[in-house]
Amino acid sequence: MFLLSPVIALYPFLKHFSRRLQEGLIDYLGLLPPTDPNNKVFWVHGVSMGESSVAFALIEELKKLFPEASFVFTTTHPDVLKTANNKNKADICTYFPLDAHFSMTKAFNRIKPDAVFISETDFWPEFSWQCKKRKLPLFLINGRISDKICCFYSMQKSLGELIFTSFANFFVQTPGDKKKLVKIGVDPQLVEVTGNIKADLLPSFLKADIENVKKAFKDRSVVVFGSLHPSEFEELFPSMLKAVRNGNRLLIAPRNIKNADLWQKRFSEASVNCILKTELRNRLLPEAIILNTMGELSSLYSLATVAFIGGTLDKSVGGHNPLEIINAHVPLISGNYFRNFADVTEELQEKKAVKIVKDAESFESALSEFLQSPDLALSYSKAAFEVLQNNSGALKRTTNLIVSYFAS
Repeated sequence: MFLLSPVIALYPFLKHFSRRLQEGLIDYLGLLPPTDPNNKVFWVHGVSMGESSVAFALIEELKKLFPEASFVFTTTHPDVLKTANNKNKADICTYFPLDAHFSMTKAFNRIKPDAVFISETDFWPEFSWQCKKRKLPLFLINGRISDKICCFYSMQKSLGELIFTSFANFFVQTPGDKKKLVKIGVDPQLVEVTGNIKADLLPSFLKADIENVKKAFKDRSVVVFGSLHPSEFEELFPSMLKAVRNGNRLLIAPRNIKNADLWQKRFSEASVNCILKTELRNRLLPEAIILNTMGELSSLYSLATVAFIGGTLDKSVGGHNPLEIINAHVPLISGNYFRNFADVTEELQEKKAVKIVKDAESFESALSEFLQSPDLALSYSKAAFEVLQNNSGALKRTTNLIVSYFAS
């Protein structure tokens, strides 16, 4: 109790400033709901919505193979946790505990997992050490090792050894990811290249919403900006205005939906009829729609004539996943900062399946080429879809390897 007194004293202050602490202080302290000791327990962790979609898919597959098992899902993101709870993605959905000895010890003692899975890229020393100490198999699923992660753990060798020697297996997306893990010091025999599970996760199309947006745009060409960051919005805003004046329609998805109201105001000040997605039923025939809801972007890509993937004109971000655009058979424009998805983007470049731009001027040129030449747009989207198909089957390969591990 004495050790908790500083936390208790600060709680009113922290509660005021942090939604996560307000909702999940108990979780952060490791006081997670206990699991049934009679069942096998799998702990699956994912952070972003994309990483968590992989985690949810894995849970669904493992439920088929281990129907009596209990599943615990953790995340650090409030919106992801809300989605997980609303859709009953696991038996227990909660915040990831603080990566400290007291909280992780509590969490592991209460959950008592038989195996632990991390989606894509979220490494914690205490969490990993607890798995190693308890001889629990820890798996990296759909692993993605960025240059930044590789560089950091190449320099912090003792920390890297603590974390990465705790894993039973690494199931990664590309040969490049495997190469980076080996460079860090991971035994190559523990690394399997399984492909990108996101290539297997086709969107659940929300027909009503698609039809409403389609009707609102009246068969005009639609340019979709997916997962856009503020710096990119500012850089591309003049290009967006030009696109509207040329008769095109815009669908803009902020990476953080908190930017939606501000961006709508910017368009209104520029005399563009722009509405929020949630206003669609009340106001028809907009020139631009800003998506202020979560979970719909992947479906709405199907309406795009051309799509730009956000995070790729902001060097600090390094790009977001382009596979949802490709799956919608839409020609893709990307900025030149795509280190987070370098392997797949470089493969797209080799196949002439993506146009890479470096600024607003080159973006306008690429956009014009696609809009003026449907044959060119079709050629790029077909080539990109072939790349997507080459990555498919990753979920099946991953679950087969997990089953083989437990059978050995």
